[in-house]
Amino acid sequence: MILNHSPSTTSWTSQEKSPSSLANTGPGYETMPALALRGAHVFLACRSQERALNAIKTATAEIQSRYSKDAASGSLSPSAPPPPPQLQQHPLMPTPKLEFLKLDLKDVNKAHQAAQVFLKKDLPLHILVNNSGRMFATFQLNSDGIEAMFAINYIG
Repeated sequence: MILNHSPSTTSWTSQEKSPSSLANTGPGYETMPALALRGAHVFLACRSQERALNAIKTATAEIQSRYSKDAASGSLSPSAPPPPPQLQQHPLMPTPKLEFLKLDLKDVNKAHQAAQVFLKKDLPLHILVNNSGRMFATFQLNSDGIEAMFAINYIG
């Protein structure tokens, strides 16, 4: 997947929401800042809160670094040291809205709980990025007695 992280002239409204599963690594991680750069409120639906919060911290820093600007206006002479960078919000980029949502697709009840948490926020859902999948080398059952790979990839 190739994504351009620069802001486009088309931006989302602040009301648009986009949960993404497995948003702390791989394509989900790359999708998260691309959506956030365009104004989406992105929910990282992940099992690991620690990994999700680290991904949020890293992505926020990455997004902000793309729009850092020198404190001095105009050009600097080659011999002058550069001023410390000042983070300045790009006019096309709202403040990134990245939020963790606990989700474990292996357990049907936990998946239902995550859906209830999202619904209680009373926010519309515009995009759902389901980019996670799981394959096990051995046969496993989840706590509901459902084959784990089927539960994660199709039921959860």
